Amino acid sequence: MMVQKDQNILSRYTAGLSRQESPPMLLSNEHKPLTGKERRTQSMLPPLADKTIVLHERVISNPLPTSKGFEPSMEVLYGRIRFNSSLNALMINFDGIRVDTEQHIKNIRQAIQNIINSHNKEFSDVSCFVNYDGFTVDKSMMELYKAHVDSHLSSEQYKTVQRFTAKAFIQDEIKKLEQASNVTTDSNCSTILNKKYRIERPLDEGTYARVWLGQDVETNTHVAIKEYSKKSLESVPKLLHFFNKEVRILKKIKSNGGHINIAELIDNVENDSSHFLIMELCHTGSLDSPFDPHQQLSEQVAHKYFIQIVDALDFLHNKCCVVHRDLQLSNICLDINDNIKIIDFGVGDFCEADQSLDMFCGNSSNACPEMLTGKSYVGCQADVWSVGCCLYKMLTGYNPYRCAQKTLTGEFMIPLEEEEALSSQAKDLLNCILCLDKSKRYTLEDIKKHEWFLNGGSL
Repeated sequence: MMVQKDQNILSRYTAGLSRQESPPMLLSNEHKPLTGKERRTQSMLPPLADKTIVLHERVISNPLPTSKGFEPSMEVLYGRIRFNSSLNALMINFDGIRVDTEQHIKNIRQAIQNIINSHNKEFSDVSCFVNYDGFTVDKSMMELYKAHVDSHLSSEQYKTVQRFTAKAFIQDEIKKLEQASNVTTDSNCSTILNKKYRIERPLDEGTYARVWLGQDVETNTHVAIKEYSKKSLESVPKLLHFFNKEVRILKKIKSNGGHINIAELIDNVENDSSHFLIMELCHTGSLDSPFDPHQQLSEQVAHKYFIQIVDALDFLHNKCCVVHRDLQLSNICLDINDNIKIIDFGVGDFCEADQSLDMFCGNSSNACPEMLTGKSYVGCQADVWSVGCCLYKMLTGYNPYRCAQKTLTGEFMIPLEEEEALSSQAKDLLNCILCLDKSKRYTLEDIKKHEWFLNGGSL
């Protein structure tokens, strides 16, 4: 009966693949993202996922594993292993999987073999991508796992084997901070800082920093006050390194005359318990609205914002030699005049035009393919990819890729050909920026010459 059950699961897997080259998204027909005219005729968007989804599409949307992780049953594995025919690539997502029995090891080998066989492929012709985030093997099973699985997932068996991840470096450092004993943010900060800045009320709070609404008591101008607990920073030295670099970046931007579309560092002060960055206040908040997470902008509005983002990025890259590395709509705010303000250089870095970096940081949804696979990447190119992701979300209301696997295979959340409302020029620009082949991917200079960039607001 167990064999019959596994065959039934595989038959459902192959049946799903035979219906279409690119498997359906993680949504039922009833709860898929609206496109084109549909989105403008329905004010309340449906939920993102349905519980009765096709097995082989239950990839990275699984709930976060418990401390014990997921057992690699055949059903789970057929949901975690996919073959992309257009790229001739096997995508294996071991995120949160635990291996603690011999049967688990047999299941993994059998599932991989069945899926390759279902496509009539030889292992040596296939490129393999594997995600090991949160993957664990019991010590008693380690030798068996190495012999039967680890040795198989090698470049000797496949055309190429690459590891990918959806977890940025900074997440590990923040986790250390959360686990550190006796590390808390001091909530009893002074009402007046440096006899000049009055703290009024909290605006936002993160793991190791929080933002206050403040006021310059001399000019009565409202400011944003970003507070970093010294105790928190000192408990994780790498976070202190990031903080010090953020201050240097903001000062470098200011020394180069600043930019109208980058939030300005006004001052930096400290007291016994905290560091404070006094920043220009963005009155309207970020473009990533928590009240309408799938907000879709018109091409005219998106065009205006995109031009400002690109101009600010050009200033950062070419005048300041700085890369942001965490460009997403939550870090792009609006001022009182409806102009863009880029904020949060917490994982930024100093970088020459063609300089390579190797740290994965920022948001995996907006990370370029090279960053996800742990390869070195050109910092400026990584920012341009993220800008393309921002443009996609402004125009469609959704991130371009549902998960890291989708980024690596170039499968958009909403295929652009389904976006009837978008102009052909906008679609072309998105395809040129979010191009898997980095040698063909657009640069900032290419973007500024594109027809949509030059005339998008009037198309």
